[in-house]
Amino acid sequence: HEATVRATVMFLIAEAAFFLRRSKDPLSAWAVAGSGWLLFYPWALTTPGFQFSYLVTLGLILFVSGLHPAGEEHPFRIWEGIKVSVVATLASEPLAAWWFGKVTLFALVANVLIGTATSFLLV
Repeated sequence: HEATVRATVMFLIAEAAFFLRRSKDPLSAWAVAGSGWLLFYPWALTTPGFQFSYLVTLGLILFVSGLHPAGEEHPFRIWEGIKVSVVATLASEPLAAWWFGKVTLFALVANVLIGTATSFLLV
């Protein structure tokens, strides 16, 4: 599926920094993956799947990256799950309104509840 391939490409580009002995730069990985994808599939820019993938990923990179300094871990990471849910929802709602003509006010609450429950289930 295209979304899985796009996510894998972004991950591989970001992780290539380790092998090249460079610091990770998620924003550059995001830009290179998006530009590379558009070189092969320029029409993808007009599809909701591409737009949602890259807009939500950009939001997560800008507002969720580096939640904890090195060595500082929290056992359940509930706050991180809530933050990821809030950022993903706020990043995707304007695009959802554009494409589908609806704004789901319950989405923020539902995503936070689902994200928190998923955090507990994963632990």
